[in-house]
Amino acid sequence: WKLSSKKDRLYVRMDESAGMTLPDIILDTTPFKETKNDRYALLMEEMITEGALSLLMMCVNNGIECTFSYKDGGVLKKTLVSSPRDVEELAFDICMTSFEPSDIVLEAEEFSKSTDVSVVYTLDVSEKLAASAEDFVLKGNSVKIIIPEQLSGSTKAVFSDMWTIGED
Repeated sequence: WKLSSKKDRLYVRMDESAGMTLPDIILDTTPFKETKNDRYALLMEEMITEGALSLLMMCVNNGIECTFSYKDGGVLKKTLVSSPRDVEELAFDICMTSFEPSDIVLEAEEFSKSTDVSVVYTLDVSEKLAASAEDFVLKGNSVKIIIPEQLSGSTKAVFSDMWTIGED
């Protein structure tokens, strides 16, 4: 800004990257409970996992680092992802994770320290998740909840910014 004011002309430094918030991509590993058909449940779990990893890969391919969060054995794991190799390693780790009952809840105290943008891939929008997401939004953050389109009519709760993901 000093040079711009001296020369009375706008100068922009090209060697500095623009400040950017790291998106937090969250995979809710709560199992699909609405069916006795294990194959259908596995397909739904695969759909949200592939969707989350695809978004993650798109971000890192465009130079955007992300935080990826998921529960494994009841423990929340958060990983900073900055390269396609990181995504590949994470995909392998997730393949070793089984979908277990858990409550992924966006708590402003936990997530707002690192991001103001969260994308949650889930098989069920519980009332607890929807309420936490709304609270997160009221604090000035952005939340997108993504569910398989086949399940869009069966969610227990409604969230204002819910997207669906299809097989394509």
